[in-house]
Amino acid sequence: MAHRTDWKTANIGRGLLLGGLLIAAASCTKGNTDGSIQGFADEMPEITVSAINPTSAHGVQGIDVVTTPEGDGVTVSLVAANGFEAGEQLFFNVGFNPSTAHAEEVQSVVSAQGENVVSLAIESQPGSIDFGAVSTAPGGSAASPGDTLMSFKLKPGEADLGKYVSSAGRNPSLSRAKNLEFHKNDGGNWVLEWDYTNPGDYNQDGEVSITDITPIGVHFGQKVANSWNDKKRHIDADSNGEINLGDITPMGQNYGARIFAYNIEMSENGDDGFIVVGQLLVDEEEELEPGETKRFAYEFGAQYVVGGWYRVVPLDKELQFGSPSEAISEFGRRMAPVAYAAGQKALVTVFGQNMSGNIAHANAIRVVFPASYDYVPGSANAGKPGGNPWDPDGIWKGFADSLLFPPDAFHKVEELGNGKRAMDFNVTSLTRRSPASPDLYGDIVNFKLESTSGEPLSLEFMVYDDAGIHRTYFSDGDENAVDFGNALGLRLN
Repeated sequence: MAHRTDWKTANIGRGLLLGGLLIAAASCTKGNTDGSIQGFADEMPEITVSAINPTSAHGVQGIDVVTTPEGDGVTVSLVAANGFEAGEQLFFNVGFNPSTAHAEEVQSVVSAQGENVVSLAIESQPGSIDFGAVSTAPGGSAASPGDTLMSFKLKPGEADLGKYVSSAGRNPSLSRAKNLEFHKNDGGNWVLEWDYTNPGDYNQDGEVSITDITPIGVHFGQKVANSWNDKKRHIDADSNGEINLGDITPMGQNYGARIFAYNIEMSENGDDGFIVVGQLLVDEEEELEPGETKRFAYEFGAQYVVGGWYRVVPLDKELQFGSPSEAISEFGRRMAPVAYAAGQKALVTVFGQNMSGNIAHANAIRVVFPASYDYVPGSANAGKPGGNPWDPDGIWKGFADSLLFPPDAFHKVEELGNGKRAMDFNVTSLTRRSPASPDLYGDIVNFKLESTSGEPLSLEFMVYDDAGIHRTYFSDGDENAVDFGNALGLRLN
């Protein structure tokens, strides 16, 4: 977590002084001879600058607070004075009494340096503005003498406390757990695993704070695959495939959010009637892969119900619930319903996410959806959406010449008779054993479904053959069935 250490502040009537330096011309005020500023009933509120660790070795010394009267308030700028050395990163907090003044137009100015510096200025709470800047080049500087670091307008009047809503309750879907896996451990107990999901918490210390810009600077410009096995997937929160300035936006959207715990819930049918059967406290857990995307694991004991559907629900520091994850069982996985208006098309993508090795072939895959949705003829597509069309032989050349996806499967919709429909497909290596196909990481196939009634779309992923629905498996080339649990997932766009 970030820690603040107050350094020094001075309120001197017609200007504010920090570090023993005063830029007099910029600090001059107009108005009354008693030092008051137009718009404020008395003197302008005291402004405190505090270091947030980690920061430069100089802390906040050498940062000037410059005030310029403007209208019914003042423009406050924080400037790196001569001789200031920021180092590769710089973090500080600007505070004032929110009962007498409020901030407007808070912005980072040093960000004008472009991609050389990653920076953010944000009012985390009334009267409390966090600033951070990190160099994107090893050995670079987050700021140089003479740089204006940030600015805001300070105006009279109490801050609006109602607009500050923190944590998962602000946007419940942001904290939905991802990449669930359900498997048995060596002791024979079922274990549910998932990614820690808190967009903007890039250092994964449990809370979205100003110091989370550091991983953006360290990994700036690096590519990130949209797949299970990319160890930096949590930093690319905007999911554009690259760690860049765009990943600052999710920090602002989710600033201050902290995941306190996860409730583990069970339902007999996976649709409704979920009850809490366990809880995992985030602070008590260790990273499974230190320095990489954090994973959590919950081991079931006597409370495990065979055939039950399980999901996890995040709980924030204010005891507000985030959105539930998809539901998962021994036999398949089910996504939480997503609303689509009548006539709207949903893009469904099947993707691989944690297979232990190459495969020779996999058994048939069944995707179950409500009968109020129609398959859009000809919309099936191999790989990423808009990527590789089917060739006449059904060979997906964009992925590997050894993979066969029978396209006819997407023209045959099974009517299950219980208000649901299903479509099946399979994956087969044409060479069967030598060599086996590549790892199935990333998008495998996608297709479109059109809503006919406006009913929410809930997808189930299962395995289907003549013997019915059972655990997913793949062949290791020796005809031994090897369980990989729920290593395939579904995504909606």
